[in-house]
Parts: sequence; structure tokens; C-alpha cells
Amino acid sequence: MKVGLPGPDAIKNIDPISANERVQLLDVLRGIAILGMFAVNMAVDMWEDVTRAVQLALPDFLTLVFVDLFASGKFFTIFSFLFGIGFFVQMERACARGVNHIAFYVRRSVGLFLIGVLAIACTLVSHILIYYAIFGLGLLLYYKRSPRAIIAMAVVCFLLSMTFGSIIPSFESLELQTLAAEQGVSVSEVTQPVDPDDVDWLELFRDGDFLQLSSAMLARLPVLLTTLPMYMVKLEYLGLMLLGLYVGRRGAVWNVDIRRMIAKQALPWLIGVGFGGCLIWVAMEDFGLGESSSLAHTMIQNLAGYSVGMKALGLGYAAAITLLIEKDDWRRLLTPFAAVGRMALTNYLFTTLIAAFIGWSWGLGLYGKIMPAAGLTIVVGVFFCQVLASHWWMRRFRFGPIEWLWRSFTYGKLPALRLQRA
Repeated sequence: MKVGLPGPDAIKNIDPISANERVQLLDVLRGIAILGMFAVNMAVDMWEDVTRAVQLALPDFLTLVFVDLFASGKFFTIFSFLFGIGFFVQMERACARGVNHIAFYVRRSVGLFLIGVLAIACTLVSHILIYYAIFGLGLLLYYKRSPRAIIAMAVVCFLLSMTFGSIIPSFESLELQTLAAEQGVSVSEVTQPVDPDDVDWLELFRDGDFLQLSSAMLARLPVLLTTLPMYMVKLEYLGLMLLGLYVGRRGAVWNVDIRRMIAKQALPWLIGVGFGGCLIWVAMEDFGLGESSSLAHTMIQNLAGYSVGMKALGLGYAAAITLLIEKDDWRRLLTPFAAVGRMALTNYLFTTLIAAFIGWSWGLGLYGKIMPAAGLTIVVGVFFCQVLASHWWMRRFRFGPIEWLWRSFTYGKLPALRLQRA
């Protein structure tokens, strides 16, 4: 039987999860993930071509080491893991209402994909939304599978991503270093064949106007989406989502005892392995000093940091917060993040807008001039405002503005946005 997308009348109840149904922990984790990804983006990722190629002043060097060790890769891990849990919750609610859950989720994924494309057209670096929309569809194949089957597939995804994301690039890095030695130049100055279709992104970020940057980013998107290695590398997203689905299948979403048990069992291993892997990665990083690396050095660094350390430590953070939020003092400290997490998509896109406005030439044009310490300072100020704004908004409205648009597309009708006062 052919499955179609749900029309305007296919889903009768389009209300959001009520306050009594919501698991505050998930909103808190989403809010913390938004802060962590914003910090990495502003302190490292946006300017990485610059900060990794020069010797930094001491405050910037210490900031970069701190972010690399405790933040890089950890919070996108939490966000992806939560995406899998969110998928489980959505499917459970759809099935309970008698909705065609497959058609519902396909339409939801199409909506997220379109939001991602529109954001890229606005020059926001938001490719992760497109990856979530694509790889999230893979969760449909495992929604009703056993926890054992889910965890087995997650391991397969991680192994494939590790091979294509860490091992193969290690060999490519060694080849690049060999070329640099033969030409007597640094790795960044290696002369390679020039593709006439290649875009000088650094120049475009610094000097291109809005339309030039938007056109280049949109033109690049089909190339990314039709490249097999990209899908193999990004399988880590599906692996993390499957871990979230696994936790949901174990009953940890609504059962506090199961949630606590899983967190307690996993925490020592995740923190120990994760911190150890990230420490190895940071200790082996040259931080712009131009030190040469052997194949073994590069491979160990990639495997310890990218493939294992970052993901394990990120999940360790989630496990630790799961336990800490049960304590009154910690709950008071963590609760303000919940409003940010309730409108996570809106807040995520806002952080990418701030980064684009500061960096790209259509805004302040400071690309390459914002060093890690300054970037992290900006994050603290902006996120504080986000917390206040999110609390103000959620006291008056049922969804964040982008969440409202996404929900409108998913259900084929415009849900009420403003809260009904008694």
C-alpha cells in the first residue's frame, strides 16, 4: 500500500506536549547543547583556518585548549543523541493517536530539510539540519526493532564513520605532508592542481557580498549531498540518533529509575574514556606550530579525539546532568536552560545568525579577526540574552517561531501560537 504524506485533516491533535508530559531533563540538555555548540562555533569553528595556522596570544591559546578539551564535538553529540530520543517520543505519540507515523515523520523531515536549505540561502552555516533531516529517516527502519538490534546498528555506523572520517583522512594527511616536504613549504602552502570550479571561501567570507556568499553556499550544497564519502563520514549522526532511540526503547524517557540506572552504569566509562581520548587529541595537536606528524601520530589523534573521545565525553556530560538534575541545588542552576531547549531550533539558528553577522562581509566583516577569547566572551553575553528572551517568549507562546513554522508544515495547518490564558 502506498504511503502518502498527511494532509491538513490527517492529524487531529496538533497540540504540543503539555507541561505535565514534558521531561524537563531533555529541555535542559537541549539548552546546554545550544550553549556548547555556540561556544565551539564562535571560539573555534568559524575561524579555524586562522586560529589553527598562527601562534596565538596566551589568553587565546588557553581558550582554544579549553574549548578543544571540554567542548569541541561534545555538544553536537548531545544534540544528535537527543534527536534520537525526540524521534522516539514523536513516534510514540503519533502511534497512540492512530496516526500514520511513517508519513508523519517523512513530512516532518522534509520540513526540517527545507528550513536548513533556507537558512543556508541566508548564509547561515546550518548544514547540520540537513544532515538530521536525511539521516533521521534512517531511524524509521529501527523504530520497532529490539534495543539489541538498535545498538548493533549504532556500532556499525560508528565504525564506518570512523573509517571514512579518521583512518582514510590520516593517510591523506600523510600524503599532503610528503608533498609539503618535497616542495619545501608548509602544508597550507602545498601546490596542488587547481579546479576552476573551486571557491576561495576565505576570500568570499571576508569580501563577498550577501548574494555572492548565498549563491556559493547553495551551489555547494548539491555537491555535498551527492558525495558518497560525505554520507559515510556523517553516519556518526545516525549512530548517535540510534543511541537516543535505544535509550527510549529501554524506557528511560518517562521512567526515572531506568534513566538513573543507565546514567550511573555508563557515567564512569563515558567520562574516563571520553576525557582520556580528548586529552590525547589535545596533547597531540600542534596549535599552529607547524610540527610534522607521522601517519601513526595523525591516526591516533583522529581516532582518540574525533572518533571516540568527543562522543564519549559528550554522552558523559548528558549522563552526569541526568543525575545532577535530581539534586535541588543543581536543579535550580540547570532549570534556566529549559526554556532555551524548548525552542532549540529557533535558538540554534539565532546563534548561527549571530556568527554570520559578526564574521561575514555583509555584517561586521570580522572573519579571521575574532580570536578564541573574544569569541567566547561574545557567547557568554549573547547566550545570557537568549535565556532571558526564551523565558519571556515561552511564557506567552506555545512554540518558538521556527518551531511554529516547522509544525505548520508538518501538520498542513497553522496551529495557534499564543498561549490561552485561563
